[in-house]
Amino acid sequence: MGDAGSMFIGYLLAVMTVESTFYQWTSSRTYFPLLMPVIVLAIPIYEMATVVWVRLKKGISPFKPSKDHLSYRLASLGLSIRGVVVFIYFLTICIGVAALLLPKADFAGSILILLQVIAILCIVAVLIHYGKKGGKS
Repeated sequence: MGDAGSMFIGYLLAVMTVESTFYQWTSSRTYFPLLMPVIVLAIPIYEMATVVWVRLKKGISPFKPSKDHLSYRLASLGLSIRGVVVFIYFLTICIGVAALLLPKADFAGSILILLQVIAILCIVAVLIHYGKKGGKS
């Protein structure tokens, strides 16, 4: 994706965040809906954090290009390009729907939603870690 495409997607995410941030104390008795933008962006944040972590661990500058991104790592597991895209879309939809439920959830429901998002990201991390090494630590 080029600069224009990424800027357009960033603009859309910013507009949707501003338009959908409707936190009202009467509709939700917790502050968890304020985490909606972070949860919606969980996959890109996870991607950035893991790429920087892996590159620093290898002793490579985080600003140098490499094939440490989630899409390349999923492709190295044997997924086709279409399979990688569908898998990342699926992850994003699962996390995005969970974020949309936050304003209507009570405290316990909000905690469950946050745990679901963390569990999804942990499953992806385990899949990438053990899938690449063939099941060996």
